[in-house]
Amino acid sequence: MSFSAATDPQWDNRSLFPALARMKRLRRAAAGRDQIRGASPRVAEQAAVASGVWDLVAGALRDRHQAVADSFRILREIPEVPGLEQRRAAVRADAQWLMARGAEHLRGWSDFGPLNLAADELEVQERAGTAARIAAITADRRAFAFAQARNEAVFACAVRVSGGRRVDLEFDRPFTGRTLADWWWVDDPGRNPIIGDLDVAADGLTATWIVTGQTRRLGPEPQLLTGPDRIRISCLPRVFQGRPWKPPVGFPAPPPSPAMIETIGPDGQLVVRWRIPPDLDGLDSDDA
Repeated sequence: MSFSAATDPQWDNRSLFPALARMKRLRRAAAGRDQIRGASPRVAEQAAVASGVWDLVAGALRDRHQAVADSFRILREIPEVPGLEQRRAAVRADAQWLMARGAEHLRGWSDFGPLNLAADELEVQERAGTAARIAAITADRRAFAFAQARNEAVFACAVRVSGGRRVDLEFDRPFTGRTLADWWWVDDPGRNPIIGDLDVAADGLTATWIVTGQTRRLGPEPQLLTGPDRIRISCLPRVFQGRPWKPPVGFPAPPPSPAMIETIGPDGQLVVRWRIPPDLDGLDSDDA
């Protein structure tokens, strides 16, 4: 694997700085006494091309991008560690068991409180991480390129929309998705994006996007997808807003507190009082 010449510590002194000096001389010569002309983007571009800065930086960036692509290819070709899948499955099973316990809301467990708090904190962290990844690929071209390298995002051209449920896509290069389920439109202006499953052809150059969400919006407005020259779609998980928890039918009531007594007052309101009133006079104010 070859690296860019810009990785050499002496590249700046030997190549970049002399080219920048030539560019400045050319800009001053082209501007003459007119300083405004020297700040003109056209003059700056002409000076960058004539001095060699343009070719120098563009070549270094091309070499860098090629090195990054080669690195991703080498990483993908490295085989997994033996037994990694078994260990991953065991850890996943333990985590799912703990999450299932927290989701069942069985208050009779002695560790219900800490377990429930841990599940809530994990959900908050997952939502924050998911929202950050979505914001990154939406606004940052580099993050989207990284998702492309992982086959989690792709540029596509929407050729036609049939009934708001089937979209014929074309790719500019062979495409193999990391998964074929839940691909959504990254730049959708709506509140919830158009989402569906991909059916990729054998050559990887065409696919059918079977829309499962936002079909009512896409049906009367197929130009949402066919209007742009190309669209960006991704299979990265989205933030699940969740639903309020409701106890299932027959769910047992939480056990009563051994220190409290609940009664219904004359006005029909719930009255809670101590089973054994605390001795407030005996409390030490210094220890409170």
